[in-house]
Amino acid sequence: MNGATGIERPPLGIRLLHALRKEPDWPTMTAEELIAYRDAANRAAGSRAAEPTKAGTR
Repeated sequence: MNGATGIERPPLGIRLLHALRKEPDWPTMTAEELIAYRDAANRAAGSRAAEPTKAGTR
């Protein structure tokens, strides 16, 4: 937790991955590419890496 703002931030690795991820070119994507992107985003959101960790529980 950031003492100055009171906002909890995700782990550094998650912040770095998010910062390095490129935004897709939505207008040029085919339906198949959109489905693949959606599936990949759902897998990433459901992974353990996306879960916040609590100190002392693991």
